[in-house]
Amino acid sequence: MVGADSHEHDEIGHVYEDFDLRERMVQKRLRKIESMQKDIEEPLLIGPEDFRTLIIGWGSSFHIIEETLEFIGRSDTVLMHFQQIYPLPQNIGMKLEQAQKIIVIEGNKTGQFARLLTQHTGRMIDYVLPYYSGLQFSVEQLTRDLDSCLNGEVL
Repeated sequence: MVGADSHEHDEIGHVYEDFDLRERMVQKRLRKIESMQKDIEEPLLIGPEDFRTLIIGWGSSFHIIEETLEFIGRSDTVLMHFQQIYPLPQNIGMKLEQAQKIIVIEGNKTGQFARLLTQHTGRMIDYVLPYYSGLQFSVEQLTRDLDSCLNGEVL
């Protein structure tokens, strides 16, 4: 079993062990990321401008989180929803710093997006709500779990 190797594929998919090719392909990938930064989509921010609590979600979780927050009805809480999770907007750190409490809702056990946010901004995430059964979480389940986080309870 191979754990890692130094092979690189070229533009048409042929695999080589060529260090010059490796450098060219890494530079090509980095240029793509730079290009993506120019067209990045800002996350939606739904709620009051003077929020204290920031709820972060991405992908298909939008409507469930939005409905849950309407049901909970807290005037100090805002939803930040990402349609595009990478690369992150340059100013995302400032938005996260505004929050006193950050809760990230994820469809995986390990909180991958929360870790990415912390890695890029330095801002620690207060709570990660991981839903990883393979099923979409419900408004009722999220309401119960969010309520616990908002009240400072550890899940």
